[in-house]
Amino acid sequence: MSQESKRKQIQILLVGKKHSSKEISSIVGVSVAAVYNLISRLKTETSLVHKSGAGRPGTLVPKIKKYVARTININPAISIHYLTAKFPVQVGRDTMSRCLKKLDYSKPYPTPTSLLSEKNRLYRIQWARNNIDNQWHHAIFADEASIWLCRRRIWMWTKRSMVRTQPTVKHTQKIHIWAAFSSMGTFPLCIFTHMLNAELFLKILEFHLLAQAHVFHQDDWFLVQGNDPKHSAK
Repeated sequence: MSQESKRKQIQILLVGKKHSSKEISSIVGVSVAAVYNLISRLKTETSLVHKSGAGRPGTLVPKIKKYVARTININPAISIHYLTAKFPVQVGRDTMSRCLKKLDYSKPYPTPTSLLSEKNRLYRIQWARNNIDNQWHHAIFADEASIWLCRRRIWMWTKRSMVRTQPTVKHTQKIHIWAAFSSMGTFPLCIFTHMLNAELFLKILEFHLLAQAHVFHQDDWFLVQGNDPKHSAK
């Protein structure tokens, strides 16, 4: 039951004059002191309806709430500490946190955008179906990957109906690795910094794949790798 409903019920019981203050306290579920306080109000007022504007005025008026929303839209990754310090009026961190919660903001990690298209997804599913009966214990799986040295994660303010994405620079400082494995174990790891071309790829196969493949599988093996043009370049 809301506070407004309790006040209305107390007023009805007091007007009826059939219950004592203690009985009304027990019926409504409020303290006896609260009932006495409402009795005192009825001596000077005709209604116990809550007066608008009662209590301390809020610091975060609608105009300032719009300022918070506008600041977050400009910089979704702004910290709550900096947002509080930049505020046009002096507020505490807890006040700012409550304001953001009322505005339905949370701060998760932005959703990474997928680099795999729907066409490629369907192609991979079809490839798996076509090769389901292969002798996979003879397969050697190989692939390349890149590791960014200065990439950092950021959190952004967002609402439930919003999806934040994080734009990234195409060419950042990074290293590349080539790795392979099979049912018999892992192959020597190759780390390089130059762009992978056909010439470098052939050297990787010669010095990191062929010798170990012979140790693991003799001549009975096949290579599984992606559709990168460098894999089939001549």
